[in-house]
Amino acid sequence: MQVNTQEARIANGMAAAGPKAGQASYRSLAEMQSSLISQGRQFTKEYTAKFAGTGRISVDEVKAQLQQEFPRYAFTTSNPRDVVQGQNLLHIDQNNLQKMADDPSYRARVMGLIKREASSLDGANVQFQGKTVQLQLTGTVVSISDDNPVVDGIPYAGSATSASTSTSTSTGSSARTSSGNTSRPTLRELLEEIAEKRAEERREQERREQATEQKQAAASDRVDVLA
Repeated sequence: MQVNTQEARIANGMAAAGPKAGQASYRSLAEMQSSLISQGRQFTKEYTAKFAGTGRISVDEVKAQLQQEFPRYAFTTSNPRDVVQGQNLLHIDQNNLQKMADDPSYRARVMGLIKREASSLDGANVQFQGKTVQLQLTGTVVSISDDNPVVDGIPYAGSATSASTSTSTSTGSSARTSSGNTSRPTLRELLEEIAEKRAEERREQERREQATEQKQAAASDRVDVLA
């Protein structure tokens, strides 16, 4: 997950030698993305409750909280241009660090988003087109910077690379395919692709229904002529 869609590119970028402890399993890409969105909302609620009544804190305190909450990320002072293999990079520019320090609700939203992204670091197994695609990220970037497009009120951009392996589940035997590293589209891009695919499926269904109606109308016309 070779169709020229973002779903296909994502599938070709998902991989692992086999399921790992802690890996989630999903029946589809749509289910995976829906789960991630729900997790992000839940994480934000948890942080909102945790930070309730804390008020304004210092930027240094924000940095300390981030390091405590997300030890698997390496913090960078500059916005990463590319993914670095074997590293999970986190960048938050000074303006957004200050906003997190001043506003506990904004701090909760940003940390909820980061925790959502961190939840995929252990990989996942996703069913796609008769295959179990095993996702294992080899490098990630989470960037909160005013240089990024705003997503749900947060200037966020994320990217990742992964090795690629998939196992067929449509036949009695299993087969594996591999490809090189690939970039992972953002969550927003993937959701747009899923919506586009569903719209195309609806259009195809409408075309089939229209063709059936035309056949029925033609058959009715022939009956009228015979009568």
